[in-house]
Amino acid sequence: MLHELLHLLKYPSKEKIEQVTRAYEFVKGLYGGQNLFSNGSYFKHLVGTAKVLAGIGMGRDTISAGLLHNILRNKTVSREKLKNEFGDNVTLLVEDIAKVERIPFPDKTRHTESFAKLLFTTAPDLRVLIVKLAERLDTVRNAHELSPAEKSRVAREILTFYVPLAECLGILRIKQELETRAFQITNPKDYRYVSDLIRVREAQERKGLENFKKSLLKSIIIENILVLKSEIRVKSPYSIYRKLRIKGSANRIYDIRALRVIVPSVADCYRVLGIIHTHWTPLPHRIKDYIALPKPDGYQSLHTTIFVGNGSIIEIQIRTPEMHDRAQWGVVSHTYYKPAERNPIHKFFKLFFPSATKIDTQNNERRKKISEFLNGRMFVFNKRGEVIDLPKDATVVDFAFLLETDKAPRLAGARVNGIFAPINTKLKNGDVVELHTKKNAKPRPKWMRYAATTVARDEINKYLKNEPAAFPPYSIR
Repeated sequence: MLHELLHLLKYPSKEKIEQVTRAYEFVKGLYGGQNLFSNGSYFKHLVGTAKVLAGIGMGRDTISAGLLHNILRNKTVSREKLKNEFGDNVTLLVEDIAKVERIPFPDKTRHTESFAKLLFTTAPDLRVLIVKLAERLDTVRNAHELSPAEKSRVAREILTFYVPLAECLGILRIKQELETRAFQITNPKDYRYVSDLIRVREAQERKGLENFKKSLLKSIIIENILVLKSEIRVKSPYSIYRKLRIKGSANRIYDIRALRVIVPSVADCYRVLGIIHTHWTPLPHRIKDYIALPKPDGYQSLHTTIFVGNGSIIEIQIRTPEMHDRAQWGVVSHTYYKPAERNPIHKFFKLFFPSATKIDTQNNERRKKISEFLNGRMFVFNKRGEVIDLPKDATVVDFAFLLETDKAPRLAGARVNGIFAPINTKLKNGDVVELHTKKNAKPRPKWMRYAATTVARDEINKYLKNEPAAFPPYSIR
């Protein structure tokens, strides 16, 4: 397995090979025979995580952290021992990964935004999130070794949070594999339907698409533009499934298969777009200039959808090699490390992940920026591990109406971190709250003074308006 891992390293310097090998041997001595999956080993999972990281070109510290990411759970390995073996940078990464591992994923989809915010504050180094994506990818690749319940849970987490995270980071390759594998687990019937749809479309369109490709390339070459690469891109089954749910019919989806053209410069991209529109009619409202107006994750390309002439409609994507690299690999692309003014991704992540461009950024400085961003917010849990972000000065009443809405109207008190507390108790970051209810309890006007959130006050108001008055209205006769 070590040979396979080292073979995947990009830019394999002597120092990189030596450090990754040391990390490999270190975890092998601890976990070589320990089971994680029913038919696999924990060691195999750690190496699988490191292979994903090596394959996307991560550095030696990140790959080492992938191998060591759960090492601090082993009571025989102290922080000092880890630091002495691998230094401060790897130790910090492993510690932050361990914190992320301890965050329980919410049972309800409506709490995933709070989970995401908590995850970002816990993992201020971008590489921590990339390690977590790699770990989830190796887990779903080996989903056949999980129990049915665990397999379903992992797939749901991936589709709900980790696929959007990979999309946010712009790592298309990881996003597509995560969503395809998870979709196959959560919804096998629809997965088979969409896969069959792709095969049918490919059979129907293959000849026409190849003929169009030849015709387009000929038109481009006549204008003395060098085409570095041209390829046919097939949309992932999960992306098609999501579009089908919106559009209702496969006939209304024009980009199941698209032609991608890669040319040397930005000027060439616009020249190719002009050539296409000179020879073929574009579909109205389907021309998108992501070069001038990049997507938030830094994605750049020109998109146009045209009538081919035989009744077919096709999408064409035009980009430079640098744009293509970023489109596939996002923030782990080598182009990410260019100067800030050349790279829109840098602007997007500058606040959240300063260490992505300067990996030796001090831990305190990173956390300071994150805390400034989320100033005035806190994260509170219920006993099931569900998390909600609340404003500072929020009380038990706010927690009840935002997270435990079924119990809120009968609220009588709470236990905060195991200690009884009245409903007007102000909560603190990290508190664990267990609500106590009474059958005859109901919202009172004074609850309005206890609530710090608009949601809680609005809900209390609804109950008070529907409550009959305590005394009949007094009238003067």
